Amino acid sequence: MENHTVTYDRKKILQILRDLEVLVVSTDRIGSAWNDRESDEQYNEMFLRFFDEFGFSRKLAEARSVLSDAFSREAGDHEMDELECGLQDLKFWGDPTW
Repeated sequence: MENHTVTYDRKKILQILRDLEVLVVSTDRIGSAWNDRESDEQYNEMFLRFFDEFGFSRKLAEARSVLSDAFSREAGDHEMDELECGLQDLKFWGDPTW
């Protein structure tokens, strides 16, 4: 992968940083509530409710989309684009090697 400098729209990056700040601070606060929980189910419900109400998956997908725009979509030598090559060795939850 070639090393290039990229430029992003400041408004888009600011929105990503704002969303990340809410995610980091909120999950830290939920994590701090671990000692005050009445049950594991209550703790899990706090996380699930926050992720659902905040639109966690959608906001991360939007951030990924903005950041992905800097990469070429042209297939290279391995019939993959630049981003596919850079992400090909990721391990995901649920994979046998996780």
